[in-house]
Amino acid sequence: MLREKCKKIRALICDVDGVLTDRKLYIPEGDDLVRCFDVQDGYGMRMWLKVGYEGVLLSGARSSVIKKRAQMLGINHIYMASEEKISGYEHFLNKTGLSEEEVCYIADDLFDIPVFERVGLAISVANGHPTLKRLADWVTEANGGNGAIRQAIDAILYIQESHPFQEVLEIEDVLPKELR
Repeated sequence: MLREKCKKIRALICDVDGVLTDRKLYIPEGDDLVRCFDVQDGYGMRMWLKVGYEGVLLSGARSSVIKKRAQMLGINHIYMASEEKISGYEHFLNKTGLSEEEVCYIADDLFDIPVFERVGLAISVANGHPTLKRLADWVTEANGGNGAIRQAIDAILYIQESHPFQEVLEIEDVLPKELR
């Protein structure tokens, strides 16, 4: 059943703080917070987009750093500054015409539950809130900001047989036990 859900995914929505980042915020003397992003997660997102799928950042925060990271990766769908994330999610669905079963959401906290409960594939990062992990279709082995996005992308693309490195990957390298 989980593999079948993965086969339908065409869009990946990522929460930012705690998923694309390690949940730490560094506060310099300037106006914006400093966030740390994982390079392998970025490479994974670029692979995802290159295959032709949609990438989305959905954050309760408003930050020029988030916007800059999205631009660096080529992500065109960015929804920020709303703890009510469902409105950004619904706007994305209306804009693209995708169905809920074609969407994967990777999240880490309770604010994410309204979207989490509607998507076709709900993934929690390993260090996500216990309630979110209980509700998830799958929990990554990696923590947020430390390769969780890449792990999810590698697994989904491998299952769909569309991973750019499909021929050299070993199943044990990309799929957790529950997906083999």
